[in-house]
Amino acid sequence: MKNINVFRCAAAIAFSAILFACGNRAVKTEIVPRETAGEVVFEDIFIGVPSDMLIYGNLMMIRDMHEGKALTAVDRSTGTLVGRCLNIGRGPGEVSQVADFSVCGDRLYAYLRDMGHVNIYSLPDFAYIEAVDIPDSPDKLIRMGDHYLGDGAMTRNGRLQIFDAQGKYLFAGNDYPDGGENSARAVLYQGDYCVHPAGNRYVFAATYSDKIEFRAIRDGVPVMVAETEGPENVKADWAPDGVNVFLADDRFFGSAAAWGGAEYCYLLYIGKNRGEEGVTRGMSDTVRQYNWDGELVAVYKLDRPVASLAVDEPAGHIYGFSLEEDGNIVVLRFDMGV
Repeated sequence: MKNINVFRCAAAIAFSAILFACGNRAVKTEIVPRETAGEVVFEDIFIGVPSDMLIYGNLMMIRDMHEGKALTAVDRSTGTLVGRCLNIGRGPGEVSQVADFSVCGDRLYAYLRDMGHVNIYSLPDFAYIEAVDIPDSPDKLIRMGDHYLGDGAMTRNGRLQIFDAQGKYLFAGNDYPDGGENSARAVLYQGDYCVHPAGNRYVFAATYSDKIEFRAIRDGVPVMVAETEGPENVKADWAPDGVNVFLADDRFFGSAAAWGGAEYCYLLYIGKNRGEEGVTRGMSDTVRQYNWDGELVAVYKLDRPVASLAVDEPAGHIYGFSLEEDGNIVVLRFDMGV
């Protein structure tokens, strides 16, 4: 990795004139992908259709909303099933079907946007602690250090919101760019987030375009550090029908998942592959690794496409779901070779 950093420094100096001429637009650097083969580490553990993945030490939590439970928990060190966790419902300590999960420290956070609050649980025992009310019910919300980061067009106070630990507004703003219908802009800026463990930086990876935002929190305000695009520069093609605004070609897709580590952030990049022959919708075989300043440092080419993403950075492992030929869903682990 040191050699790559040295190369990037030299390249930055060599291309400084180009950067100036381009008005500080990012210059895309092509990196040879590192090929890596996946190993099945968990199978026959899912009840429904899994989606998001979370890691707390050796505990992996997988969103698997089915048969009254929200999460499937497994032990990565032993390869065993821990159990099914968190009841689905609307009572105290229960979660709804639209819950967004995040881990910060030794706490699990479940944001229930249809109920307007966050449930907090201790880890690793999943004991319910309390619920925190969130004003205006943003479309998406995750825990970030001592704060909550909210995003979405459903709020009246701007695209981005930052709340303190008690759910009080600290910041609201950053409107959508000018141009286009409001609903089009709302969809275009939907995506996934990953947060630095220190809680002072985050990355937004758009779903319906190649837009990637790298932001830092300074004095309680999100400040843009870098803004870049994926390799295909995907742009959504909007087709208004007079009432709604929708994608004319649903193959347009950017990043399907994001993961934040202490050193790097990782994006599961789909690009225009969605719906093409031979590619399962919503899955990808490409993971792009960036530093927190927005520089691309590595690309991993997986031997099998996966959905969702989790990374054990110290161990050098990438995790994802994959679909076997017999229809069984398995968890794969890929070696990053670092």
